[in-house]
Amino acid sequence: MHKRAFLFALIIVLVSLSPDLCPEAAAAPVSLSDPSHPHNLSITSNAGQFKALYETRICIFCHTPHTARANTPLWNRHDTLISDITDPGPWAIYGGDGASINIDEIPAAQYAVLDRTDVYPNGATRFCLSCHDGKTAIGWTVSEGEIEMDNANPWKGRWMHEDGRVWIDKTKFDTMHPVSFVYDATVIAALGAGFAAPDQTRGSTKARLDGQSRMQCTTCHDPHVWDPAEPKPPMWRNFGGAPGVREEETCNECHVSAPGNVPHGA
Repeated sequence: MHKRAFLFALIIVLVSLSPDLCPEAAAAPVSLSDPSHPHNLSITSNAGQFKALYETRICIFCHTPHTARANTPLWNRHDTLISDITDPGPWAIYGGDGASINIDEIPAAQYAVLDRTDVYPNGATRFCLSCHDGKTAIGWTVSEGEIEMDNANPWKGRWMHEDGRVWIDKTKFDTMHPVSFVYDATVIAALGAGFAAPDQTRGSTKARLDGQSRMQCTTCHDPHVWDPAEPKPPMWRNFGGAPGVREEETCNECHVSAPGNVPHGA
């Protein structure tokens, strides 16, 4: 009798763990060490995109334990080149005529810098743009110089825009969700009804502000994990729900009323 009960319990557990029988269950994220991860740029990558010609290390493209840039998380990439002499002018900021949210008019947000002398974008967003600006070579690192990438034509795919990958046009930065601004209680109060502070308790994964309470790319995205089944844009920080649902759950962390509060172009 005990044996029969044990077998029945075992069957129930196995059924509950089967993704085919429980399609609503969230898939486990693929780690950066997996060859299929889009941010695995080593020679081991099989993601069908940029990959190194010889380099076997994975983390080295973004991090290094020695000779990293100062005041960074052991950051091994050079600053974005998009503001150099070949592409002058500031990054476009969200706001102005037609914007549904005028975050640039809230001083506490520290978003609209009139003289543009402050670094913008800042924080983790600027780190992301050291690849995703479409100007900085994928293999250009601080500690290793430029890591040679495996391409039939050595110039094709050296920059993201040449290979049709996800890159950001600085002149169209205002058509995306604003980033690099403070999102604290003062800013939320100034925005008015329809906004809330995302859950920042330990273990919460839906939306994370940075150490200065700023909204960044990494608020919604995690470059280290990936679900192959999720729709674009990839690498959502929230793995608590099924693909197609977790994006809305992420938005709802801050946007708590009508969809009209969501920035246009987002």
